[in-house]
Amino acid sequence: AGKTIITYAAYMHLKSVGSVERIFVIGPGSSYNAWYDEYHTCFGVYPEFENLAEGSTKDCKIYLNASAKNHKEISFINMEKVRLLQREISHCVSDSKTLLIIDEAHKIKNPDAAVTAAVLEIAKHACARIILTGTPMPNGYEDLYSLTKTFSPFVDILPYNYNQLKQMSKKEASAAQAAAIRTCLAPYYSRISKKYLLQT
Repeated sequence: AGKTIITYAAYMHLKSVGSVERIFVIGPGSSYNAWYDEYHTCFGVYPEFENLAEGSTKDCKIYLNASAKNHKEISFINMEKVRLLQREISHCVSDSKTLLIIDEAHKIKNPDAAVTAAVLEIAKHACARIILTGTPMPNGYEDLYSLTKTFSPFVDILPYNYNQLKQMSKKEASAAQAAAIRTCLAPYYSRISKKYLLQT
């Protein structure tokens, strides 16, 4: 819940300065309730919310291809549908100023996976992006590659490519390499402790 509340706070700031108008969330179906309920916790009202995770592929296409005036403030879709609806989601995201949120983003760590390729393409059409994960690199440095490319599709955050990062995990990165990665990530990375989450 804590990460959702903090993300909504960032959204309202971006909205107040005119950077974004809507949110599009990609995440596991089980996270739908948090995104819906925590909006009420933050703002005292329930959002205009479209849960595409529950709709058929046909119904999802109709909604996603509609004009921006027919899109809700928050649209939510589960990871499993993303690769089937990449083109339509890209259209929806690009049709207005959209904040793209990838929840449980470690599920897109494999750059060769179809869902990762779809998310990377969709990310190019968003005005702003937030990546949420409790396990950013469960396997090694290479797990950071897809996360950073999704967050920043047009400018590389890391000074290393996927194969170089994989070698660092295999042979252990040097102190200089590890420091370079930390330095590059620092402006974009924020960690929320469990203690803080429990308090919220």
